[in-house]
Amino acid sequence: MIINHETLILILQILFGICLVLGIVILFCWGMIFRKANEKGWKVLIPFCNDYVAYRITWSSTAFLVRLLTAVIAGFLFLLSGSYLYNRIAVFFSALRLPLPAVSFDWFPFILPGKLPARGALLSCIFIAAGLIMDTIRLYKLSKAFGHGFPFFLGLLFFPAVFLSILAFGSRSRYAGPDDSIRTEELQDLR
Repeated sequence: MIINHETLILILQILFGICLVLGIVILFCWGMIFRKANEKGWKVLIPFCNDYVAYRITWSSTAFLVRLLTAVIAGFLFLLSGSYLYNRIAVFFSALRLPLPAVSFDWFPFILPGKLPARGALLSCIFIAAGLIMDTIRLYKLSKAFGHGFPFFLGLLFFPAVFLSILAFGSRSRYAGPDDSIRTEELQDLR
């Protein structure tokens, strides 16, 4: 089956529209979750502030700073190893016979020489993985903070729009705090 240019553009527009709607739903749900946790809902619209509040209501402020630090280190290492990574991507694209724009890294004065760019790329990937692990733990702690368990965490991980909506609008989801300060029996009484 051959897909022509117009059909491909239509498919991409539909996918973009679906992603846009899901993004707006998730943003609105996070605002409602913030309100349930006695935070201002508009804080979800401010970059970095929304992550800070999300980490504070689920984990701690220190965890947010560690997460931010992992992102900064990963970005810096990525820049240092940029030419190496671009060359690897170029090899991959040429194997697929796809065009890749030419990029010069001469403007960046701190490109690492020798084998160091490969190590910088590996370290960058490690820091990115550490950040993803921290975000996954934050979702688990979000599930626990609202009195849910591991199955709900899996739902948050794989179907965030649906399960964030349940947290935001469900009457059975009550915020118990980052350390699950309300005992499970008390939560059962609240339901």
